[in-house]
Order: sequence, then structure tokens, then C-alpha cells
Amino acid sequence: MSTRTGSRGSDLNNPAHEGSSRDSDLCQRILGIDLAIRAAAIIDGAHITGFASTARTNNVLEDREFRDKIGIWTQMVTEIGRQTEQYFGDLENISFRMGRLTLVTTPLSKTRSLGLSIDKSVAETQLIARILTRLDLKSS
Repeated sequence: MSTRTGSRGSDLNNPAHEGSSRDSDLCQRILGIDLAIRAAAIIDGAHITGFASTARTNNVLEDREFRDKIGIWTQMVTEIGRQTEQYFGDLENISFRMGRLTLVTTPLSKTRSLGLSIDKSVAETQLIARILTRLDLKSS
């Protein structure tokens, strides 16, 4: 499977980007778990620190302004979900269904989230469970 990797910045030697290479490698491994996964991103706070996508997926994150908005959006919706946990239970994931895709965000820690673009036909809850188990990522 042909894939592309990237991060939120091009200078991976910059100390502010320490996790970028490791997070992009993690995203690359996530792509290998299931062919239905089109793209994976790690978001820390409001910043995308790792990214990988399959060759059949357009890399919309090349646009810096859009990339920044994705980071802010992920942080915002995750925080809204966390604020309602006391009423509805733990936040498992947030999903948006589009024409052929489902965009899914699941918290990995208080500040980090995993973002996925997957084929619409896939059950995201089971796929996320496989990813978290196989890569020993604990959602908390």
C-alpha cells in the first residue's frame, strides 16, 4: 500500500516538533491495520503532530490554514465531549459521516487525540478498539 506521511511543520529538527516524527510513524502503523483507513492524524492540543494517508486519499492537510482549523476543531469538540461525560458517560469517539467517508476523533489522553478518515461502510467503534489494542494506545 502506498502512503504519504507528514506533520504540522516541515522542520522536524525544531524542538517544538519533537513528537512529530514519532507521531507520523504511529499514523503510518495505523494505516496498516485496515485497508478501510484512509488517513490518520495525531492531534496534541490544537496542533497536528503526526499524519499519514494512503495514496488514494487527497492530503487536505497541506493547506496550513485548514490544518490549523482541524487542530482547533478537534480540541474544541473533544473538550465539549469531555464536559458532558458526567451526564452521559465517558467520551469514546466523535464521528462525522460524509458522502463516502466517516471522520472519527477519539481521545488518547487529556490533550492528545487520534483522528481517522475511514470508509463509511466500516464500524468505527470496532475499528478504533482494534487500533487501541494493537498499538497499546490507552484511551483515558
